[in-house]
Amino acid sequence: MKGILLKFVVIGLSLFVADWLLQSIHFADWKSIIIAAIVFGLINAFFKPILVILTLPITFLTLGLFLLVINIVLYWLTAEIVTGFEIDGWAGVIAGAVVTWVVSFILNKLIKK
Repeated sequence: MKGILLKFVVIGLSLFVADWLLQSIHFADWKSIIIAAIVFGLINAFFKPILVILTLPITFLTLGLFLLVINIVLYWLTAEIVTGFEIDGWAGVIAGAVVTWVVSFILNKLIKK
């Protein structure tokens, strides 16, 4: 339970950093960041493994770069579901997904140490 809660906190912090760094990412308030973190975590837990398996040949041919496309689509889906989470255009979706991934990666590495 503690590990799951920590994952949601990491996702929430990474979404906050994306909002802070990028002008194309907008959250209405803290509540929408928390809801977006929960939704994004659940989408990643349930849909990402299925998408990774279904797109394994494409992922193999692109040497893993297609995983970024999957992350971008899941990030966009989260913004579509959560009220108060707005993204301006596909460039914002791509930048937001990359920033969120990088910050989550760094925070997860720091937590494991």
